[in-house]
Amino acid sequence: MTPTVQHHEGALVVTLPLRTTNPLNGSQSGWRAKARIRKRQRAFVALVMRPHAAGLALPLSIAVTRIAPRSLDAWDGLGASLKAVIDGVADVLGIRDDDKRVTWQVEQRRGRPNEYAVEVSVCPWQQAKSTPCATVRQDSIPSPSPLSNS
Repeated sequence: MTPTVQHHEGALVVTLPLRTTNPLNGSQSGWRAKARIRKRQRAFVALVMRPHAAGLALPLSIAVTRIAPRSLDAWDGLGASLKAVIDGVADVLGIRDDDKRVTWQVEQRRGRPNEYAVEVSVCPWQQAKSTPCATVRQDSIPSPSPLSNS
């Protein structure tokens, strides 16, 4: 799977072929391996999103959705698994991940067997007040094209 970038009614939706795991439950090896994985994920997110972030103006609502065959514990595992993705998006925007001008939502949905991805939906804050950014889903967006600039 290659990354897809779509624009839909003022929203930017980026789907990244990433397999995220909970780093808190010992599912990976030592701290060096975990740090290496997170660093690569963060850099990959920034690389894919940077060309499309030029038109984004704060404040924003950003929904980060983990797609996998099995769900993670929503209390601590989900946020920890998406931390590198959130940091990569924040890097592209030139902000810290705790900036008050950005509202973050973390979600997950069940994918098919062996389907792993992360979907990042970025909406202007005014639009997100009337329609949550997370409701802009791939199934509501016409024909995805890999890394399109449309």
